[in-house]
Amino acid sequence: METQEMTCGTPPFSSVTSYPDSAASPNNGISRSPKKKESAGISIPVLLRRLGAALLVVASAIFLLQRWDNLDQIGRYMSFLGFTGVLAILGAYCGVLLKDDRAARTLLGVAAFVVPIHFAQLGGFLYSVFPERFATAIQYPDFVHFQAHSPMTAISVTIFGLLLLIPITYFANSVFVRPHAKEVTMAYLGLSSLLLLPVRNPDIIGWLGMLSLMTAVTLDAKFWRKERVFKTPEGKQLRTLLFFPTILLIGRTLYLYDTSALFIGSVFAGVALLMFVVIPQYSASDSYKASLQGFAMIPASLASLIFSAEFIDVYSVPAEYAIPLIVVPLSIMLLICSRLTTSPGDNYQFTAVMFSVPTLVLNGLVYPSVTSSLLAISVSIAAILAGKVLDRPATYFFGLIGLGITLFHHLEMAVDFNIYSPWMVVAMFGLGAIFLSAYIERRNRLKGESSAPQEIE
Repeated sequence: METQEMTCGTPPFSSVTSYPDSAASPNNGISRSPKKKESAGISIPVLLRRLGAALLVVASAIFLLQRWDNLDQIGRYMSFLGFTGVLAILGAYCGVLLKDDRAARTLLGVAAFVVPIHFAQLGGFLYSVFPERFATAIQYPDFVHFQAHSPMTAISVTIFGLLLLIPITYFANSVFVRPHAKEVTMAYLGLSSLLLLPVRNPDIIGWLGMLSLMTAVTLDAKFWRKERVFKTPEGKQLRTLLFFPTILLIGRTLYLYDTSALFIGSVFAGVALLMFVVIPQYSASDSYKASLQGFAMIPASLASLIFSAEFIDVYSVPAEYAIPLIVVPLSIMLLICSRLTTSPGDNYQFTAVMFSVPTLVLNGLVYPSVTSSLLAISVSIAAILAGKVLDRPATYFFGLIGLGITLFHHLEMAVDFNIYSPWMVVAMFGLGAIFLSAYIERRNRLKGESSAPQEIE
């Protein structure tokens, strides 16, 4: 007896054969041994599907890389568009007529995978008629050179390609994640549309890459990661596919154009975001997650240093403010990561203290000023309070040492220099500390009075 099952992850043309009892089964009541099933490994149909998908991806790459002397660039793109359309049609054929939803999903998955490549090619046509000034003399390799004869030709080819790619993408997503097909299609096409922009400036591409990556991470974390349909292997593959347009956007600039410091910093920030937020979601091992998030601090720190150095260079920041602009953002990043990591954040917090306290104290010694003193005393007192509240002896110790060195330096400046009034800075913090203690005592007293039992007269 055949029954049609419709689930949130099953396409409408999927048919499932079920047998109500063992007597009606083809095995005549003899069930297969689980041990034999496990020992069999991958079945022949699964193996063939995986081999077929791999061969189709390789064929697509060969299709893009080979020389097409008998076709111009428009004809070459139309051929690739036709190849993608054939994959979608064959996927529908396997699902509707052959009743094999697995083969259909494989073909449609490959078709959806190459959609951002189409957007990159269409972006090449648009850029050939709307180029930027700095990139007009670049010699492109043949397999990435897409030249349109006129702006009307580029726009027409783009519109025609989109009219085919949009339904193909929606059809594939409706097979994989039917309840969320509309929003996934909009997100996938929206991220891919960044490849259409006639912009190759590395600074702008760096910011666009960060925007694209943050959008994909936010959509995955806020909306799809907790949905049951996205926890299946195919759902996880679809979530991963959302990052493919960003990879193409960044990879195109790295391969074809000159980069900038801001672009390199954006790449490091993107790698850190993937290592800290995205990749740990696909692992069940807590130790693996903690290790990967810890290593993510390397590219994250490099990105922070590059951004700070670029800001200092562009705005000609004075030397006395350069070190704080490097250290403070890096320490804040570490403190934020200590709250977001899946492991205890003690190491992140201690590293932030080790970076900030000695460096800002040293900055106050080298560049004596009101600002440097304020920063050194502020971070030292913050470390003392954090070490006391969180019971971190090392943090508490670093704060005391930093505060002691800074105050001794103030005494030395009061004797040897007459640049500014160091006593005023110390007095301000002293008064602030006393008033803060009074506020805390009052708050604790009011809390104790409100929690005390009331006498009944």
